[in-house]
Amino acid sequence: MIQSGIPKANSYAKDYLNLLAKPKIQKILKDNGENVSSECVFSDYIYRINSRQNREYRIAFITTDYFYCLHPKKSYRIERKIDIEKIYKVTISKSSAGLLALHVNSEYDYLIDSYKRLDMILFLRECFNKMPI
Repeated sequence: MIQSGIPKANSYAKDYLNLLAKPKIQKILKDNGENVSSECVFSDYIYRINSRQNREYRIAFITTDYFYCLHPKKSYRIERKIDIEKIYKVTISKSSAGLLALHVNSEYDYLIDSYKRLDMILFLRECFNKMPI
């Protein structure tokens, strides 16, 4: 029996890197006014493809409100923060198993290579489905 007031678990949420247990991540969430449970996040290592087509090792940390790109070697410094509501399209590559592009309104797009592309896309889809129309 489901009691009212208890949020439904996000079936695609995966904190693969266990970032919610890290104090620095808790501070980032608190500074951004987010109250996130372990059922509402996705985290994994990714490669960001820059404008020169170089791969840069990063961490994707996604909540239901924001997509954070964190630097893994610089104490989880935020490299980019994207409001989930600004992502209007996700394009996946047919020729590469892990390549995807996030198209962001009023900002530049974000090209990512991820071994867990499908999990990331499914989590983003659930975030999009929860947004008000």
